[in-house]
Amino acid sequence: MIEGPLLLSMLAGRFRISPVPGREPVPVAHLTVRARDGIWLVLERR
Repeated sequence: MIEGPLLLSMLAGRFRISPVPGREPVPVAHLTVRARDGIWLVLERR
């Protein structure tokens, strides 16, 4: 349970994360809220 948040915090500390222009996520509600086509991100080194 700790690996996911730990990995995310390490990535967020090393990269600037922003959405791909024109590919903003569209929420779809099923059992949980998810993005219809996934979430497209751009990673830039800090």
